[in-house]
Amino acid sequence: MSGLQNISKDLKKVVSDIRKNKAIDDFRGVPVNLYMRWLKHVRQRNKTTSLLKSFRRCPTDLELLEYFKSQGMTEVEAVRQGLRAFRGL
Repeated sequence: MSGLQNISKDLKKVVSDIRKNKAIDDFRGVPVNLYMRWLKHVRQRNKTTSLLKSFRRCPTDLELLEYFKSQGMTEVEAVRQGLRAFRGL
């Protein structure tokens, strides 16, 4: 593990478990469900986990996204507009 040479064994273990999505042990008294919430803040500086990357799209969804891209919209803008339209804003 690069960058983890000089840290404690318990921290090294919890980082390894998190990377493998196998975090089951409390860390220094902090329950798993609490420290897993921190991940959105520590994975990449100033970035949160992207839901779009994990969302599986069907061919129709992909066609719509390609259409919106051809209109100059980003994928995120298209989804945001769709959500707003769905909500009626």
